Amino acid sequence: MNVRGKEEVVVGSQTAKELMQERNNGMKRLVITGLVLTLVSLGASSARAERIIDTFCDALIGPASVADTAALDGCANQGPLSVTPIVTPASSALSTGAAIGGSRELLLEHIAASPAALVVTSNADVDATNDGQLTFNTPSRVDARLTLRWDGAADGAEGFGLDEALGEPLNLKAHGGNSFKFLLSGLDVSLAVELELCNADGSDCITDAFSKDPSVIPPSGIFEHFFTDLKASVMSQDPTITEAEIHAILENIGSLELRIRATNTDVIGSIFAGSIDLQVNQIEIGKVIPEPATVSLLGIGLAGLALGSFLRRRRQR
Repeated sequence: MNVRGKEEVVVGSQTAKELMQERNNGMKRLVITGLVLTLVSLGASSARAERIIDTFCDALIGPASVADTAALDGCANQGPLSVTPIVTPASSALSTGAAIGGSRELLLEHIAASPAALVVTSNADVDATNDGQLTFNTPSRVDARLTLRWDGAADGAEGFGLDEALGEPLNLKAHGGNSFKFLLSGLDVSLAVELELCNADGSDCITDAFSKDPSVIPPSGIFEHFFTDLKASVMSQDPTITEAEIHAILENIGSLELRIRATNTDVIGSIFAGSIDLQVNQIEIGKVIPEPATVSLLGIGLAGLALGSFLRRRRQR
């Protein structure tokens, strides 16, 4: 029963003033919840940075098994490696906190020259100054290949120990991983790239072959090779492999190997058409992360819905 007095209205055991205060408090709680959602979401997206494969500088970027911690002090150059038709191959293995799993192996090979007796030099090295950079150069009459390998051990041998070096399975798809992202500062010719991924015990490997033309790389120097393209490429090359098998390897990586050479290695006239002048600043796993503006709008929208819901309830009363 409601009893109307001169100063206040009593509803059950609460006065109208108390009810209004309670409703106001409820509205404040709903609006603040929306704003907090926005801030938390923004914090989460910024915290989910890309998974670094290599910065080419000896700054510690994550868990790495490196016996000699002195190797993590400052930046360390690697190379230079040089090969000719007479001297090939050249290799280097380095324990470094700049690379995933704590190590990076380089292999530079001379494939061919035209004419065959031509003695010219191809070079590759990691210059750790100026934030670190991998360089790979070949003359115009030479076909050479640079291989980078990350397997958790700087021993120059093929291994599959990234999970052991990291202390946990390496899942490239974790937290929205969807691509290999390359940050370039220079490229003058189309690249032929092979990316080999093996699982943690080396029993299964897949090889993805793709090319990249400098004309389609944006001014930022960033290009991404998406897992969806990788899957399509692998399945077209090997129709017997299944999508589930590809995902199983991506979710339990033991080694990563990247092989680079000029796209056009055919002889045109008396010279090879392709030569390389490549500079790579960083390689990482790209992730799907909502834009801050999108997340902010989502938070504001939730706050608006909460306010609208409160007002509707108020009118109904």
